[in-house]
Amino acid sequence: MFGLSKREKNAKLVKKAIIEKSAGYGGLIQMNMVELNSCESEEQAEKIMMKLRKQYFNLVEKYVMDHMDDNRKMQYNELKNNPSPEIQEFFEELKMEENGMSAGMILALLNSLDTNNFDYDAECNSMSHIQNDMMNYELSKLDK
Repeated sequence: MFGLSKREKNAKLVKKAIIEKSAGYGGLIQMNMVELNSCESEEQAEKIMMKLRKQYFNLVEKYVMDHMDDNRKMQYNELKNNPSPEIQEFFEELKMEENGMSAGMILALLNSLDTNNFDYDAECNSMSHIQNDMMNYELSKLDK
């Protein structure tokens, strides 16, 4: 009757991005299998996997951005690129620069645009877990 709240719409969009782009993660891994199989150490393979993970995170964020109007994109980029001290501290804690923007962090930033209050809450944490589950699912498909 009333429709979805902004918060629910944000969560729905991020979750859809995770699902829609998960096959892209699997594809990234497949395209890098020769390099992964030729790694001489676990550390070397881990670096490649972290790079692919970040690329997948970027695909998810791009999907979300592609589904925003121009004004919201501008606000999101402003918040991301010029974060408050609280958000900056969180970015540093999660090493966002090297690890990429997780689905939970994307959701937290979207919600912040609507509330003017940054809160990486249980729903954001859950969204990151969903993203990790999708990544693990894509990896499991490669093992078969």
